[in-house]
Amino acid sequence: MDDSAIYAMTHVTSDKEQDVWFHLRADDDVTLFVEDELIGKHDHSRGSLGPWRPDWRIELPDMVRFQVKLKQGRNKVLVKVKNASGPSGLTLAIAQRNGLPLPGWSTDLEPPAKKLAAIDAPDGQKWPSRFRVRFDQNGAHRKLDTTVGKWRVRNGALEGFATEREVEWRKYTVRPGFPKDSPSNLAWLPEKATDQLDAFRLVVELPADSAPPKACVVLQGDGQRDALSGWTLILEPHGDKVRAYLERYDLRVHMSDLVPFATGGKKPIELVLTYWAKRLSVDLGEQRLFDQAPLLPIPGKTRIGIATWGEQLRVEQVELRGPARTKLGRRRRCDWLGDRGSGDATLRRIQPIGTEDSAARPAATRSQDGLAWNLTSNREGPRDQVRQLLGAEHHDLHPVRLADGPAAPLEVLLR
Repeated sequence: MDDSAIYAMTHVTSDKEQDVWFHLRADDDVTLFVEDELIGKHDHSRGSLGPWRPDWRIELPDMVRFQVKLKQGRNKVLVKVKNASGPSGLTLAIAQRNGLPLPGWSTDLEPPAKKLAAIDAPDGQKWPSRFRVRFDQNGAHRKLDTTVGKWRVRNGALEGFATEREVEWRKYTVRPGFPKDSPSNLAWLPEKATDQLDAFRLVVELPADSAPPKACVVLQGDGQRDALSGWTLILEPHGDKVRAYLERYDLRVHMSDLVPFATGGKKPIELVLTYWAKRLSVDLGEQRLFDQAPLLPIPGKTRIGIATWGEQLRVEQVELRGPARTKLGRRRRCDWLGDRGSGDATLRRIQPIGTEDSAARPAATRSQDGLAWNLTSNREGPRDQVRQLLGAEHHDLHPVRLADGPAAPLEVLLR
């Protein structure tokens, strides 16, 4: 096929770590990857490879050679061939440097082993509560900022009972046939609760006898009338199952599998959203809808909202937790071991300004931990050390004074 790319993959298992040679002949350009690392490529335009089979009776995989270090065990091998026109193909052979076959090796066509890109996340249940409201009293819905629709508390749960579909929803989309099934009710958590919130755990409790929910949760929204002003989690029922979508206005970025929705228990059904390190995990009851889905922050937007299509969705409680915040304007003094100008300086302690030495917190001094910095060339070093010692990865640290001389104190303003 003209103007096409062809991929071929196999796995090579070696009984030991060893240097080998990959011999390739291809038509046209060829690129070799081993264990997802680029080994090399050959551009046909830089020199003729000849036809990938110089004669229909002969296959000589020796025109292009790459030296490769195979690890002990299974090695993923991927070859890409870019074809400009006409027939295309490739041959590949693996040998020792002297051309002899490799001892103790084999190949297989089984799928590659999955590589998990998950990161360790803290337990959001241990974070301080930012906002919590239980809808067991009349008027509890007024703790939310309602911008569209009508809300009420009835029989111990929150309901949005408007049905006019007046929530702004793909307002500027003109694509034919694109769904515009607008919600009717939209309310936001208080702005104070989500201010400067770059990590959180949001729990929305539904009654134990709930039907599969149709609802959406807006993250990083604008707090106005548009339910697609930020990242929007949409729950869509399909019989006794639920599917979830993560959308950015009219762009569907993530879609979950169709999962069963279990009802009939005695405990409330929890919708849990955990956002940490720009990744979002979503659980509905015992089902995980998204597992650390990448979600880039939207500058200047932190509001969190809930939208519904009618009174079918009932909410018993909403709770928002987030990492601890340091009191604005609190100053601390950092003392150093060694001469900062020489590059051999380690943060020794952090002491609130105006306190005695007994209040100072000791610091680790192991340079392999990344706590020793060349403070002359890297002014970010002190800030990172302060973060580690305070356990405050999300604090905004502003240098106030950086004095000259060995072991001089550094004052920082914590936010």
